[in-house]
Amino acid sequence: MMGSSYSYINQLFFTKSAIRSTIAEDHLNLDDRMKSLISSDTFWNDLGKIQNFLENFAIFIKKLEGDKTFLSTAYFEYQQLKAYVRNNTDLPENIRKEVEKFGTNRCCLNTRIFDPIIEKETLSLVGEEYKNIVLTKLAKYVGKTGSFAHSHL
Repeated sequence: MMGSSYSYINQLFFTKSAIRSTIAEDHLNLDDRMKSLISSDTFWNDLGKIQNFLENFAIFIKKLEGDKTFLSTAYFEYQQLKAYVRNNTDLPENIRKEVEKFGTNRCCLNTRIFDPIIEKETLSLVGEEYKNIVLTKLAKYVGKTGSFAHSHL
């Protein structure tokens, strides 16, 4: 959904001048307030902020759908995306909080399995050189239970 939303907004920017030209025509049945909104730079600047915000989600989704996605990569990318949402100041705080709660889709639910393990520093007990081994074994275990596709291991 976010990837397609990003694509739609991207297409709007490609056709921005055509849209502005079209709404300027008299025969178009739009009220003046709507014409003014679409003609204003504020509208396009705000839409650009949303586009920039969604771009990171589109990139994240594309990486997860790629052929070379591994569990450790998915977790790392998810953590980066969470930090991006938390630190983004272009959008109002209430929107950022709602987006931060977006983890209801399958990839995010699966990724959250690892939050307690890493955030509670369980992995720090095993030493730096063993972290990847522990994550790989955990990924294989989770893969056997059906939570991850075999291709992601």
